[in-house]
Amino acid sequence: MDIQRISDEFSSLIESEPSLKSGEIEPSLRLWKNISRWLDIVLLHTCDFIHLITEKNAYNLALAHPLSIWLYKFADPIDQMCSLGMQMTKEFENIPITLIRLPQLTTRYRKFLLPVINDFHLKSIEEMKEAMPEYLKLRNPE
Repeated sequence: MDIQRISDEFSSLIESEPSLKSGEIEPSLRLWKNISRWLDIVLLHTCDFIHLITEKNAYNLALAHPLSIWLYKFADPIDQMCSLGMQMTKEFENIPITLIRLPQLTTRYRKFLLPVINDFHLKSIEEMKEAMPEYLKLRNPE
């Protein structure tokens, strides 16, 4: 699993498709091919992770699995690219597998892992206030 590669590929996708930055998206076969390529890479790197996300193991996965941390940053872009893909493939006979599996990934992430991550962040900040107040003051030197 190469999480950095997925991130780099996303940056390349955004750079190569100015309409994704501007929000003025003109659906095209070329755009779909570029989005589809990135979604395929994401699915190949995460397919063995999707089924692992359960309420029972959410705490351990949320705090110890690299894909959980990666999803913290990339769940929204995945959803956005899937939504665009659904619009661009409505003429296709079948829904591409990435547009079926990846929404499952982000839904399970948001349901089970994100609450654990957010709670951990809040608790960590509270612990830091006691153990390392000088560190937090670097953000607000007042």
